[in-house]
Amino acid sequence: MKKNQSFSSLMRTLRTENRRGFLVLSGNQIWCHARAAEILSSLKADQRSYWISQHAPRQVLSVEHIQPNKIKALLGNDAEHLVFDAWEGFSPDTLAVASGALCGGGLLILLVPDLAAWEFFEDPDYERFTALRPTPYRMSGYFIARSCRFFASLPLAYKDHWPSEGLLLVSEDEYPQGFDFPAFDGVMTNKHGTVKGSFLPTDDQQKVIKGIDALSRLPSAALFVEADRGRGKSVALGLSIQSLLKSTEFSIAVVAPLASNVANLFAMIAVNEFDRSRLNYFAVDELLSRDPKKSFGTPHLDILLIDEAAAIPLPVLSDLSQLAPRVVFATTLIGYEGSGRGFTLRFKDRLRHQFEQIFDFRLNHAIRWSDYDPLEQLLNKFLVLDAATQKSTAVNSTGDGRYDTRKVTAKQLLCDERLLRGVFSLLMQAHYQTRPSDLRQLLDAPYLKLWITEYKHGHFSEVVGVLLCCDEGGFNEDDKCVHLITSGQRRPRGNLLSQLLSQRSGQTMWCQYRSLRVMRIAIEEPHRRSGLASDLISTMETYLTDNHYHYWGTSFGYHKDLLSFWNRFNIYVVNLGLHRDKASGLHSMQLIKPVLSLLVEPSKQAFRHFVADLMEYKKSYLTDLCRLDIALLVGSCAHNYQPQNYANRQHDTEQLNRFLLDQITFDQVYPALKRIRSASNNTSLHTDENDFYLTDTAVLTSFTVDNAPQWRMIAEHFCLSGRREVIQAIKTELILQTRSK
Repeated sequence: MKKNQSFSSLMRTLRTENRRGFLVLSGNQIWCHARAAEILSSLKADQRSYWISQHAPRQVLSVEHIQPNKIKALLGNDAEHLVFDAWEGFSPDTLAVASGALCGGGLLILLVPDLAAWEFFEDPDYERFTALRPTPYRMSGYFIARSCRFFASLPLAYKDHWPSEGLLLVSEDEYPQGFDFPAFDGVMTNKHGTVKGSFLPTDDQQKVIKGIDALSRLPSAALFVEADRGRGKSVALGLSIQSLLKSTEFSIAVVAPLASNVANLFAMIAVNEFDRSRLNYFAVDELLSRDPKKSFGTPHLDILLIDEAAAIPLPVLSDLSQLAPRVVFATTLIGYEGSGRGFTLRFKDRLRHQFEQIFDFRLNHAIRWSDYDPLEQLLNKFLVLDAATQKSTAVNSTGDGRYDTRKVTAKQLLCDERLLRGVFSLLMQAHYQTRPSDLRQLLDAPYLKLWITEYKHGHFSEVVGVLLCCDEGGFNEDDKCVHLITSGQRRPRGNLLSQLLSQRSGQTMWCQYRSLRVMRIAIEEPHRRSGLASDLISTMETYLTDNHYHYWGTSFGYHKDLLSFWNRFNIYVVNLGLHRDKASGLHSMQLIKPVLSLLVEPSKQAFRHFVADLMEYKKSYLTDLCRLDIALLVGSCAHNYQPQNYANRQHDTEQLNRFLLDQITFDQVYPALKRIRSASNNTSLHTDENDFYLTDTAVLTSFTVDNAPQWRMIAEHFCLSGRREVIQAIKTELILQTRSK
């Protein structure tokens, strides 16, 4: 193969070898648009190609324009050529999703500013990571600096010489006058279409289809399907379901974090050929909350298929695995929907005692492009998508090495690619939905703080622990934003704990205090149970004390194992979400721990309010919590709590007033209303003439307190249109109660 060739020859080579090309056009935006339009015209690109940008291209083209926030429409689709205008925001997530749609023989054209100046460009994509801080700040630009380093290393195209690998850079500064793009006379073809009826499964897909058929014949079994992007996993699963629905009377459920995850899967199923009641899609939270004996109109569920399983927390996967005797777990190992490594390493062993047989399948060969596609390898390296699948074997914990915990800056990550990949690998394991955009935030956001633990042995070292945190609070008392947050009018990005505490309590102090929120903490599997997590937390707490922080906390999806871990640090639970997250299937929860003594009592008070409210919620809103959950959440308080002994009537009255002022929701005031109603039924508790209590005329309020959150039933009972009208009527009733008192 020639090292250099003409543009037309390069495109023929890419088509013949089913490889994809990557062209970076670096210059001013008008120049980039003009050159991209010339290339698309020479390729005779039509509506099967896409221009990705906020605004349509200036030139008249036959390609489809798609905005970045609509990029998921490309999931499961085929694209012949793509143009990504990074002048309007360089989103790593958008790049990852778009590249997965590009077929072999196609060209991905990236439009970027001049590499020498791009680092200083105020990228519109920064808006997604902008957090409200007490003082102005600027994003570091390190992600762009790293991008420049990557793209500057690409071979340059000049005149009629185009590097045959197809990964290249064209710069406006070095663009020759005689550069042209002769018309490409080749015809793009998709060797592996996905049209029902004409599709021929690959050998890998056939193995999966046969494996799921074998699973259906066993009384108890689990099957794992793993694949990198573009391997046809969803298509194989869809064909398998189609076959089972024709050959059996099974009831099958499909669950995934998002409905879009399984769109391609369902596209392969001819729904008019079987009883549709035997196949259902559910969001994670919906399936977990259903009664398995009533969900499908059949005595039991025969097969449960969980797609993108790596994007679901492991505790939730364990719960889901109990819902059917046969379960298929499918996951993308390298992708933008989450990392499969933690899923692969830790979860399979848990199921060995649960199922009679375990099947494992791996889709190795790409369908949309050739194996070892240069673009796939470049983007995996650039976006660190493959970091979680590459385990270092140079270092292990069995030798005479030592652990070293230290704080790391974003600039150190920029200057040390090995360190960056080690850190991001663990972050991908720590959270079920880590995305390429998290890499950008890690490098660019100055409000993030990072600590790592390295295992060192001789000349080798490996990152085996990470702790990633976010700065919050620190606002001045007279800052208008603080009062807007407390009154529920603003929820600025990047202040999850401080704004939640202020809005729920009505106290501005939580936004004024400086705090740090733990976003991720992870320890490499072989190094766990060595006290490394405690060392990271201890090192962080020393930093907080030295730098005059007031408290720290964390927010995560509640599961007993996770809470048991955090309880080791004498931390206070202050909130539990009333509804399960659709994607994770877990209730979100928030915990705090004071650093300075002046916040010990306010933290305890916040915990006491949480305990009192939880005991009211557990019989109405949080009916899915068991006794063990309650015991873990509130400890010994659960045994001592009685509504009539709740001492802080003033707090309940304040919450009621804030509800009437639209500062908190009905769900948030519900525990206070329930306690007020309980006290209203016991006149001996009315010891203070200023205490508010409900009279017999508060019929709607009392009925709603007894029956919330059954809003449809409540509305029908009082001939109201729905929840909104019910709540407005409650406010009117409470105002009349206050006036009549």
